[in-house]
Amino acid sequence: MARGREDIPSLNQYSSCLANKLVDLVAWRHISPQLLQNLAMHTLADIQTVIAAVRPEVEDTGKVAERILPGLVKLAKLGSRGAYKNSINRDLKTALPPAYVPVNTVRIPLKVPGKQAPQSCDQHMIYPHRLFSAIYHHAKTAWSSRVCPSPDRLEQFWKSQESHPNFPILVRLLSHRPNWRRTAVPLKIHGDSCPVVGVGKSWAKSYDFTSWSSMVGKGSTLQLIYLIWGVCLGLINKSLDARLDTRKTFWKKVVWSFKVLFHGELLSYDHNDIEYAPDSVAGRRAGEKLCGDSDHSGVLWLLGADLEWFYKDYALPARVFNWHILRKCYSYITSW
Repeated sequence: MARGREDIPSLNQYSSCLANKLVDLVAWRHISPQLLQNLAMHTLADIQTVIAAVRPEVEDTGKVAERILPGLVKLAKLGSRGAYKNSINRDLKTALPPAYVPVNTVRIPLKVPGKQAPQSCDQHMIYPHRLFSAIYHHAKTAWSSRVCPSPDRLEQFWKSQESHPNFPILVRLLSHRPNWRRTAVPLKIHGDSCPVVGVGKSWAKSYDFTSWSSMVGKGSTLQLIYLIWGVCLGLINKSLDARLDTRKTFWKKVVWSFKVLFHGELLSYDHNDIEYAPDSVAGRRAGEKLCGDSDHSGVLWLLGADLEWFYKDYALPARVFNWHILRKCYSYITSW
């Protein structure tokens, strides 16, 4: 098995359209890594059969296929050519290039079985400003379709919001940016719970998920929504002390990330409003634009959730059926 892992070069370059497509399908969870390896292996076998039929003088069709389609061969070799099914996903992750957006490890207080007091636990979270920046720099196609189609589309959106009661506040905040209507991307946060264990059973366990998306992007729900964090409902701790409260700790980090997005550049302080040391990596990067030479920024303009979530996470009154407290964003068909 160790020898099988050594056989896998980095997949930085694909020479096969099928290899690209198979990796894409796994990334979107349409197929499993095991099915990817199986399809690659059988496709490679067919290609070798074709080579042998067209060029009978070729003795080693495997070497020819590897020279022509190295990407597909690399996928076929995962898990020692499928011999170790449980290793295929690990080997695929090893073979793929590094992710453009490292997942941040943060400390969040959670209930821990067997412990009376909440414990500060490592949790993986994707900061919106980091993903926003990564999409701009490394996924131009996704940026122009799912985040910011064009400056004209941004201007059209903000024109439609001029009657919104919060619009004058936004204008004052961005008055120092003369071209902000063509560079500020309106963003939405969405929160909801869904069962993940025992679905449909009385003992079902649910997760809380928080995500963000652009309000001017085009695509399916799966393509448009970007996950921030998810947590099991049973682990959420409530406390008057903000340092021990799960949601307060989480939202403090998210609010800071959206502050970075609003400014369009990295800040000189962290989520606790503590200034970075000038000689630290974060301190030296303060003021660096998220989108390089572009002035693009992100403006949180919509909170999307059901009524329970508004009460639970956004601290609105329990009786939120008094609809005058909600205002519809008319440029966004299903939003309030």
